[in-house]
Amino acid sequence: MSVRLGGGVLAAAMMAGCGGGGFGGPSGLPQLGTEYQANETTVLDQQRPRVARNAAGQAMVVWESLQQDGGYFDIHARRFVDGEPVGSEFKVNSTTAGRQNFGAVALDAVGNSVVVWRSSLQDGPGGTIYGQRFAADGSRVGGEFQIGPSSSDFDSQSEPRVAMNAAGRFAVVWSNREITQLAILLGRNDIEQRMVQVRVFDPDGSPVTDIVDVVGPTTAATVRAPDIGIADDGRFAVTWISSGSPNGIRVRSFAADGSPTSGDTQVDITRNEAAPDFPALSMNAAGRFVVVWEAMTFGYQPLGVFGRLYEGDADSPLGPERLLSAPALGLLERVSVSLSADGRFALAGSGDDAVSVASFGADGTLGRFSKLSNAGFASLFGAVALASDGRATVTWNSLGQDGDGRGVFVRDVSVE
Repeated sequence: MSVRLGGGVLAAAMMAGCGGGGFGGPSGLPQLGTEYQANETTVLDQQRPRVARNAAGQAMVVWESLQQDGGYFDIHARRFVDGEPVGSEFKVNSTTAGRQNFGAVALDAVGNSVVVWRSSLQDGPGGTIYGQRFAADGSRVGGEFQIGPSSSDFDSQSEPRVAMNAAGRFAVVWSNREITQLAILLGRNDIEQRMVQVRVFDPDGSPVTDIVDVVGPTTAATVRAPDIGIADDGRFAVTWISSGSPNGIRVRSFAADGSPTSGDTQVDITRNEAAPDFPALSMNAAGRFVVVWEAMTFGYQPLGVFGRLYEGDADSPLGPERLLSAPALGLLERVSVSLSADGRFALAGSGDDAVSVASFGADGTLGRFSKLSNAGFASLFGAVALASDGRATVTWNSLGQDGDGRGVFVRDVSVE
């Protein structure tokens, strides 16, 4: 049974034998190697992991760790090669005052990487986006650097995401909220300025663009939860959720110089009875991209995960959106997506206290599905990074499995 994205069959995704999880067999994704605990420090919580991987088998997992190094939250990371850990975990951020959270990571073709995060109290009392570059051997390249605008008393940048192409050019997106003194005095959240912003950098870390407003500033809608993908020629696309006017999952495409090549386009065009949320986007080297999101009824009943494919531009969708994962599969929320060079893609997400991963062909046909996390522990925040060789690295949070609070776990799978 299959799900086809872009105009084919919508099957009963309940696939007999698929819902039981497990690896191997006709429905499970084959495991490669061992499940590892990424965090070596287990006191309190290590949470919200993200992962990046390249075709050479190099991967990096990042997460936020609670009160590990004197700060409230700090960003930690660990490198992997072919599913095996390389060295110990390490702290990414140098500044520890305030809170460093919402970490994200991207890799180029040879293993150079960049990690981004939100830092509070570092550049004013609000929150600002920062980054740190690393060489392929894990050594730091320069110091941490500021990406977002300087914060004021009344603004807050958050939810950064980063994408990097094979040559190392990278683009960072985040949400921003600017609260005026008048809004605070009047207690009026409806006159806050909301926006999604992006900035592009060369492989050496020098900015290619100034800060670009993807959407906003606007008081008519709350815009948040952005994600981004970048092609080898530097084109990129951004998705986000808008609540207000306009409403729904949005996407916009940009040229390599940061100029828009499409309008602010709605992705979820046919399911007006649904409440969509938490979009994710992945773009491959050629510029094809996929946007996925979770949806529920207005009575908070899950409808599953939906997706839509695009050929290079937000104005060029490959058919309408389609159901990718029905509620019975259990892959329901906080979905991560990764699109490979040959057009295949993988989803990871959580539901029913478990993290699952599913593979899809280039035409959107559902391939295999497995529950990855240990059945004895509640798991969430699944994330996946798929390379062109068909291998993917998946990471997730597991509650209590590391002995104290939330831990970060990692496993390689194959989508072949």
